Amino acid sequence: MNFTEGKKDKKGFFFVTFCKIFRRLVLEDYARVLIEKNGLPSLKDSIIIGKEVIERKLAVYKKKIRRFEEAKGMSNKKFLTLFTNGKLGDDKEWLEWEHIANVSDLLKKKLDDLARLKYEY
Repeated sequence: MNFTEGKKDKKGFFFVTFCKIFRRLVLEDYARVLIEKNGLPSLKDSIIIGKEVIERKLAVYKKKIRRFEEAKGMSNKKFLTLFTNGKLGDDKEWLEWEHIANVSDLLKKKLDDLARLKYEY
């Protein structure tokens, strides 16, 4: 019997309603990927490889950010605040630093997303 089948008494109605609300509130931020069980190891391996590639790219971008910080004598955070508020102008160098900072943030988000993956069997 699934959640929408069964008796239509008050108790059953309450349970069905509760389950629908629970799914909307708790599970609405999740997506499902269906894969055959024998394909799961390949998927996991691919995700691990992708994560390693992203980690290597992120290391390169972090080095670039450190070079900018050392050359300009300010932190990445301070730079982004000044740049976003229009205090630095739009020189090519500032645009490059902003791009590198944005890519670095994107790579961090991707790694965070991958770290939260859960597998169900």
